[in-house]
Amino acid sequence: MTLSLGSLLGLLGLSFILTLGLGIYTWNRRTMPGARPFALSMFAAALWATGYGFELALPDLPGKLFWANLQYLSYTSIPVLWLLLCLQFSGNDRWNRPPRLALLLIIPAITLLLIWTNEWHGLMRRDVHLDTSGPVAVIGRTYGPWAYVHIVYSYVLFVISALVLIRVQAAGMPVFRGQPMILLAGLLVPLVANVLFVTGLGPNRQ
Repeated sequence: MTLSLGSLLGLLGLSFILTLGLGIYTWNRRTMPGARPFALSMFAAALWATGYGFELALPDLPGKLFWANLQYLSYTSIPVLWLLLCLQFSGNDRWNRPPRLALLLIIPAITLLLIWTNEWHGLMRRDVHLDTSGPVAVIGRTYGPWAYVHIVYSYVLFVISALVLIRVQAAGMPVFRGQPMILLAGLLVPLVANVLFVTGLGPNRQ
């Protein structure tokens, strides 16, 4: 079933409200282990919902590209934030130190620079055009070589995060004890968004 533009925007509006609310709720409890990166990931997810909504709603290619580029603030930050969240839950804070955190942010920073300057080199997108073949006009493109670096890096961080949780749970550590289950469910929002982006299963073709 194909959703109309109005339905898509309604779902994105709901996603924005939920993720922003989770972010504010968690930020107010930021002394809890993992609360800060979780809150920031929720704010990033709210930014994604906002950018995605404007991208779908705008009719022209330059406007769509601006909001698509803005969403990369979410795409690049959420994998790093999720890793920091899992490390904090596991009691490992070594990567929260500025020098090591800077290492984690090198590829995201390069990705952000390249997406905003893509028209000069095509390392993120190529053959960019307005695809009007479906019910909603979207950005048509093919991936540039650096886009694959970004995708692989993001999923490496996701896999490491999962392995961290599996390890501490196998060791019998009560990682999530006392944490509201709604916060854990909220992690699915940015994860699903990232999967849809990478696989192209959503209506957006960035």
